Amino acid sequence: MKLRTSISISYLLPALSLSLALPGGLGKPISRTTKCTLAQYPGPSNPSFETGDLTGWQVLSGTAFGNGSVTALTSYWGGTFNQKGKYFVDGFVASGDPAIGQLRSESFRASSYLSFLIGGGYDPDNLYVGLVRDSDSALLVNQTGMNDEALIRIVWDTSAWAGQNVHLLVYDNNSGTSWAHINIDDVRTGCNALQDDNGLTFTVFGQANQPAAASSPSCTLYA
Repeated sequence: MKLRTSISISYLLPALSLSLALPGGLGKPISRTTKCTLAQYPGPSNPSFETGDLTGWQVLSGTAFGNGSVTALTSYWGGTFNQKGKYFVDGFVASGDPAIGQLRSESFRASSYLSFLIGGGYDPDNLYVGLVRDSDSALLVNQTGMNDEALIRIVWDTSAWAGQNVHLLVYDNNSGTSWAHINIDDVRTGCNALQDDNGLTFTVFGQANQPAAASSPSCTLYA
């Protein structure tokens, strides 16, 4: 599936403005044009999985996701996971890389912005977190992993769909044996999507579009 909007990658650093993705190439630092206060609605329930299970989320298919995929692990072979709070969803721990499946959040109204933490394998077509519109099941925007377990923050400008009923889809259709899983944590909406709990603004480094599947042996096109 092709992306229908720009993708941004962010890190937890203080900043006065955001760098948003520009069409046709890597993003350049620009002032944020959409006010986060334009549309603010509650996001999905259990956004950081701090219940320790998938309360508020539904397994649509497969074995990649389940209560066993909600984990409190803090580190892996390459470092720390960097989750928010204690728990996050790790698409590997329950059934390993070959398992496939789909995980759906509860429906919520789209705000001006949405952000979340993501990790796992790089496969734009088969591994991603996507925003889906309830009314027609359209995939509005999606983001794959970076071939790294460390969670990084993705920020989406979702103002084009503000007020519409949407849900998040965690999608794993990769049955490979290496980097064939996706991880997610800490979904945020509205102005909360742009800052941490201490009020520090997320700095965003962006790109216009993800490269096509198998076009890059490494994720060098990510900022």
